[in-house]
Amino acid sequence: MFRTAAAVLTALAAALTAGSASVAAAAGAPSHSSRHGAERLVFAGTSTKSGLFSVIATGMFTDGGTVSIFSPKPVIRLGAGTLRLRAKDGPGKRRLDRATCLLTISGRGTYRLAGGTGKYAGLSGSGRFVTTGRAVYPRKTNGTCASAHPLAFQGTVTLTGSVTER
Repeated sequence: MFRTAAAVLTALAAALTAGSASVAAAAGAPSHSSRHGAERLVFAGTSTKSGLFSVIATGMFTDGGTVSIFSPKPVIRLGAGTLRLRAKDGPGKRRLDRATCLLTISGRGTYRLAGGTGKYAGLSGSGRFVTTGRAVYPRKTNGTCASAHPLAFQGTVTLTGSVTER
């Protein structure tokens, strides 16, 4: 009887120890996993009037859509959801070639992504961006470059950073 009771108590103690370790492990584990990785978003546009740029995102996720860069609170609208964009401009340069009326711009800064919807709900990220643009302005009759609407414009904004999906 002693051996049987000892065997039962040992088995019960082992079961309780294993059970409590499993409960502790389950309690310490996150309820959902999170992923972290690099992401690159490239905005490309040709209109100075609408400010609507196309977007291609590659890296941890790949998607495409649009963003209105003139909006005070830009929203990146992708096929599987949206992301809010907050950007802070850094140093930039503007150069107008008066002989050709070609304006060249470049700049850089930092950004944050948050407030996602759809597939991007719970996604956040940050990084740096570089912007480049070129515009050709018409020449006035007096030979100077007009400062109104350009004849043509091409611009890109490349965001490079990391995202975390919870």
